[in-house]
Amino acid sequence: MKNSIADGKYVQNTLIKHEMATIVAVLGVTISTFGNTLLAGRFIGKSALAAMNILSSFTFLYAMIGCLVSVGAASKAAVALGKHDYDMAGKYEKVAFALSIIIPTIISTICLINLRWFMSFLGFDSELYLMSVAYGKVVLVGGIFNTLMYFPFNFLRIDGRAKYSMWIFSLMGVLDLILVYVLLSLGFGLTGVAMGNVLSMMIADFIGLAFIFSKKSNIRMVKLGKKEIVPITGSALYAGSASGLNNLCKVFRTIWLNSLVLRFLGTDGVSVLAIGCAIINFASAAVTGFGMAMYPLVGVLYGEHDSDGQKKVMNGSLKNSSVVMISLGIVLCIFAENVARAFGITEPELIGQAALMIRLVAISLIPATYMNEYIYYYTAIGENVAAMTFTVLHSFILVVLMISAHLRIDASTWYGVEFIFVEFVDFAILWGYSKYKRAKDHNLKTILLTPKRSDEIFFSAVSSGTYDDNMALVEKVEDFCRDNKVSFKGIRIPMVVEEISILMANHCLKEDYTGIDVKISVLRNTIIVRTRCGGEMFNPVTWFAHEEEIDSDSEELFGMRMVDKMATDIRYTQLFGLNNVIVTMEGHS
Repeated sequence: MKNSIADGKYVQNTLIKHEMATIVAVLGVTISTFGNTLLAGRFIGKSALAAMNILSSFTFLYAMIGCLVSVGAASKAAVALGKHDYDMAGKYEKVAFALSIIIPTIISTICLINLRWFMSFLGFDSELYLMSVAYGKVVLVGGIFNTLMYFPFNFLRIDGRAKYSMWIFSLMGVLDLILVYVLLSLGFGLTGVAMGNVLSMMIADFIGLAFIFSKKSNIRMVKLGKKEIVPITGSALYAGSASGLNNLCKVFRTIWLNSLVLRFLGTDGVSVLAIGCAIINFASAAVTGFGMAMYPLVGVLYGEHDSDGQKKVMNGSLKNSSVVMISLGIVLCIFAENVARAFGITEPELIGQAALMIRLVAISLIPATYMNEYIYYYTAIGENVAAMTFTVLHSFILVVLMISAHLRIDASTWYGVEFIFVEFVDFAILWGYSKYKRAKDHNLKTILLTPKRSDEIFFSAVSSGTYDDNMALVEKVEDFCRDNKVSFKGIRIPMVVEEISILMANHCLKEDYTGIDVKISVLRNTIIVRTRCGGEMFNPVTWFAHEEEIDSDSEELFGMRMVDKMATDIRYTQLFGLNNVIVTMEGHS
């Protein structure tokens, strides 16, 4: 049973705040790739587009490592925070930081030693090699900064400081464009593109690390015991495998698509593909951004066993992404020819082909966003094998099979329609997998695989935080208890709600009544009251201990004493910039 004053307000507001911060931050990263391709095409020509698109395999490789390490560690840390295990969250942060430095350093060393062989393998002829070798060397030397940027990006968000990620990586995107433009104007060619990109990433990384190691951080790195290193590292990499595989698949997909399109449609076809890939990379701020914004919230709620919150986060994410992606798709379809010309394409026939590719890619971005949201959701709830499978399917295997078949039947730019069909096929497989899981475990429900709790009684409501609204909230709780015959000896749920909501309003909101969110779960004889609010950070647990120590006679202390007598556990956490108070009570009817 559910009762609500403004049900879902906090979930939706928190989700939107994180979506905006995440998408803008990712946009700062993707605008680098998109802007660099655009500038290189205008300054150097379409040969630069082909070279950069082929060498983007290296960029995807470092991004893959960053996602594998930092997304995985951050998702595990988010679940640990939901369980109030700050030491474990700190250990995952430590692992992510160390691996973000060690792994790209090893990869860069190997690739630099064997650079000529790698570029030959990627299909560079002598002319293209001479044009691109310096660019490739700078990309490899700066690879560590590409991987490292995913560390502050992910851990600042689960620490409740998503806005810092937004500003840091927005700055990086702007700085990248300025540096690349200046270096191209000075005649540095493709080498200048790589230099500008690496310098902007390095600056963003150092700023992000400064915030991570600041005193305001809620998560502190914790040293791992010798026996913990392997299991915690393995757990982090396993959790991040779907996100990492996404970028690894992009590496192989880029290599394979370039060689296939080159064989069927020639260099002009590769240039058109490069524009389509640039659009995909640019739009990935939104395509992956919604999923990346959602998974820390789902991870924490999953750790708290709040299945209703998980559902609200997912539904809110799908709704918000629909508005953004459909709007973006319409704009790209309308201005496809203009976008093609912006890349320096001048031949009318080539403009037509590029415009067609842009429109097909634009439509495919909508279902691709939905698939990414489900993949990140499954990662957050520990369905890693399923998440990895769906990732490999829609990022590589289905693309390979369907585009290869299309080009053999129809060697034209219309092969881009397969980007759309791939997502529908992958979603059908995901839906089938969820049906299989639910048939195997009858305790699971819906495609989100949330547990059935038929005997759970649930209440959710929001108060503005004023005294009158808090009293109205308490009346709602009394109605809830009476309607559902919730009565336990020695426990008065309305009293707990009243004392906690007034205490948090007085210390956190003061005169700024932005709202207090209350959720009550009654499962058999266990009652959990969760209270969340913004405003100033205030820990009622340490406050209560201090007031008891000085033997205060305040009215607030008297109320907390009553709560303490009824509760078996009272916990406080700071998550996503919100105060969170969780009171657990065990009752006997």
